[in-house]
Amino acid sequence: MKTSLRRWEYHARASRSVNRALAKARRSLRPGTPLLSLAELIEKEIVCQGALPAFPVSLAVNEEVAYCSPTSAAATTLERGDLLKIDVGAHVAGYIVDTAITLEIETARHARLIRAAERAVDGALRLTRDGVLTSVIAQHIEHCIACEGFRSVFSHYGHSVDRYRVHGAITVACSPHTNVELSEGDIMAVEATLTAGRVALRRQDAEIYSLQPHVDVTPLSIGARSLFSQLFAAYGALPFSIRWLNETESIRSVVLCELLKSGALVAYPKVVEAHNNIVAHVERSIIVTQNGYVAL
Repeated sequence: MKTSLRRWEYHARASRSVNRALAKARRSLRPGTPLLSLAELIEKEIVCQGALPAFPVSLAVNEEVAYCSPTSAAATTLERGDLLKIDVGAHVAGYIVDTAITLEIETARHARLIRAAERAVDGALRLTRDGVLTSVIAQHIEHCIACEGFRSVFSHYGHSVDRYRVHGAITVACSPHTNVELSEGDIMAVEATLTAGRVALRRQDAEIYSLQPHVDVTPLSIGARSLFSQLFAAYGALPFSIRWLNETESIRSVVLCELLKSGALVAYPKVVEAHNNIVAHVERSIIVTQNGYVAL
């Protein structure tokens, strides 16, 4: 019982840090806001609230979809009419909350797209409880998106969240191969990512990476082994941003390439909708209960 209560307390603290960081971010959103400053504000506020980032905040604008964390040299600013997806995660002692919201900068041209994403997730959550199949949740989201005249960007609609692992073993999808019955106490992130047109995705350079702790790094150079140890001590297997590192650009690129080639490091390339269609993304973390769920 003590372990269970402690886990709930940690999730609650992570949730508060995310909510307060998002509230602070909302107040700073206006044309001209630099994405790098916004990312640093969100990540700093999570730390100020007593948690740690579970992954680098993703700030995806318009046709950008996922893994869009600004680089340390980024000069991009928000413009009036931009559709901004903020995907943010925090953890306390490895207990993670994963949340995404979509906001439009000073206009409401894409309000219907945003509402469709929110309604799809809200409707799916009303179905969520102990014993429900993940395919039921996925089919509901897919149906809601289609009924609104939009298309889903991905074939999955959420995932479980494990300790120190953002994407756990459970995937919320329509496929019978991934169908799982949810149980009381499961931590789930339920999400919808949608657009109005045909969907084709392309990938760009990565800014987000994570370590693969099971890979043997003893054959690698001293520099690679040293960086691996430093990164593992700081982040474990959780994703991190290149801009969080202190190494110089020349050392960093050589050592990171060595780690990538060995498989000890995995890159998460930025995902963009190839037809430049505007994308919305909404995601909410919950704890499954016997008769429903508790929002995080």
